[in-house]
Order: sequence, then C-alpha cells, then structure tokens
Amino acid sequence: MFPIPGDGSGFRNVSPSEFAGESDRFLVDSGFVEREIHRETNRLGPIAQVWSTYEWSSEEGQSGRGINGIDLFHDGSRWWITHATWESEREGNPIPAEYLP
Repeated sequence: MFPIPGDGSGFRNVSPSEFAGESDRFLVDSGFVEREIHRETNRLGPIAQVWSTYEWSSEEGQSGRGINGIDLFHDGSRWWITHATWESEREGNPIPAEYLP
C-alpha cells in the first residue's frame, strides 16, 4: 500500500520495486531521515503486527511524524514483511497519546 498525499483518504497498491522507483529520488535528494520513537507489537505464533511511531526530517528543513503499520510472518528462519502502510500526522489527525513515547 502506498498512501496518496493529501487528506489521507486514499491508498493504492504498489510493489516494493515500484515504491523504490517512486520514492528513492525524493528520499535521497531531500536527505530524508526517519527515526522510530515508539513501538507496539502484537504477536501470535508466526504472525505479528507492529505499529511503529516515527518522526522524520529532511535537510531541507521539513519534518513530521506518523505511524507505520507493518504485518509480519515468521517462516521458522526469519521475519518477512507481508504488508506495510503508514499514515502521517496532520491537523485533524493527531497521533493518539498511547502511540507516543
């Protein structure tokens, strides 16, 4: 899933290579840095769901926060990401206190 910028009302499916192709230039050119500030993990056997609260900044002086929602599966040897989506904090859409440090 790839969030459509704006009011957060839309998403579209993209492959990992499509995401990289569409995002790499912005991330590299802007000096984008993302840092996890809080994590909630729920697990049952080989499946897990993680909500990872992050803050980001760029060399251009932009910054923000949001939450990554990540679904994982463990095959006995390693964890695989099966789905990832995220939502940015914005006016009218604050991060709930329980997902902050």
